[in-house]
Amino acid sequence: MPGQIDVVLCGNLDPAGVFCQLSADAVKLRTTDLLAAAAGHRNFVLPSGGDLPAGTPLDNLDAFFAAAKSAAPFPPAA
Repeated sequence: MPGQIDVVLCGNLDPAGVFCQLSADAVKLRTTDLLAAAAGHRNFVLPSGGDLPAGTPLDNLDAFFAAAKSAAPFPPAA
């Protein structure tokens, strides 16, 4: 559409500092906070900040995905 900027925003969470060192509850909170900061941006992608180190607790990955799934869905593109 004219006047729109076609850009994808990628926010991320630190793989070692968040996914490996924090609790599952803290990972979920950080993920929720990041999604809240990006609210209103339909072009936001929620990735980790890079490769997850070996030994990343699976509970932390579950918390990340649970927070992502609980985020309000974006309306369909017009």
